[in-house]
Amino acid sequence: MGGNSIDKTQDRQIICSLRLPLSVRDSAVPRHLTYRLEYVIPLLLLALLVALKVIYLFAFRIDSDETQHLHVIWGWANGLLPYRDLFDNHSPLFQFLCSPLFRALGERADIVIPMRLAMIPLYFFSLWFSSSPQNSGPMIYGRRFGCC
Repeated sequence: MGGNSIDKTQDRQIICSLRLPLSVRDSAVPRHLTYRLEYVIPLLLLALLVALKVIYLFAFRIDSDETQHLHVIWGWANGLLPYRDLFDNHSPLFQFLCSPLFRALGERADIVIPMRLAMIPLYFFSLWFSSSPQNSGPMIYGRRFGCC
């Protein structure tokens, strides 16, 4: 049995002595640059995301779900009550948030584009909310989850 414990100790020493080569450990990029890159790259990706969202806003066809949501929003803006006057299979929070903007813009033929524009801040609010330290995102996935 004594020989067996020595073998385990030697195995641990061999495993612990395995190190990366100096060329890999001491990378050519200084630490202060990698620290900056941790924030610059996500911000650049976020800017790209905003640009793509704006491009897609005008390029994608109008989906049937959008008109369904807009119909319910129209009902809210005109005083109709959901589930009594008109039915929708979604929870009413989204329509509740969008009905004041719809009311302010008025009924118009191109209402889909401004309402799509209104979704961009709500999208980023949900991103921020899921990554803020007070919520569960960073607690589950770590501090860098959501670029915070």
